[in-house]
Amino acid sequence: MNHLGQSQLNLFSSATIDRMARTVGDVDELEALANSDHARFLPIYNTKVLVANKAGRLTAVAIEKPELTSRFSCATPPVYLGFKDHLHYFAVEVKAVDEKIEKFSDLRQSAELLNDNDAALLGYALAILTWQRNHRHCGACGAPTVILQGGHVLRCTESTCTREHYTRTDPA
Repeated sequence: MNHLGQSQLNLFSSATIDRMARTVGDVDELEALANSDHARFLPIYNTKVLVANKAGRLTAVAIEKPELTSRFSCATPPVYLGFKDHLHYFAVEVKAVDEKIEKFSDLRQSAELLNDNDAALLGYALAILTWQRNHRHCGACGAPTVILQGGHVLRCTESTCTREHYTRTDPA
């Protein structure tokens, strides 16, 4: 019996986004992409994602930079997620929001109501921001870390250590 034919893909692993590894090391290029008309930002609040309800289906809310700065205060620099459908996606953790106005949702509870691409993109955004939040200090010496490579590398600030830490590939 072929069990693979009967299996479903994990919702959080079905993204087809180009992570553009050649771009994440270029600070100037990332800044230009973040400031372009083709940039979209996925706000994350604590461990919740911003979604919109359209006729009973949820969709990821990806907003342009002017809207991001007018609606939210950012707690982290944007993390470059990649390129898809002529748009560059960034994840950003936002500070306290008015929960009566902004409808953030737990991704695990909302995943079934999202299409596969939105679920995977939001899962990727949540996973990398959670990794950054949990690794603010070097695991080897305890010194603070700094964010590099578009948010995908954390480097120890201790001059005798300078260890680089890389993301894991955990599910959301």
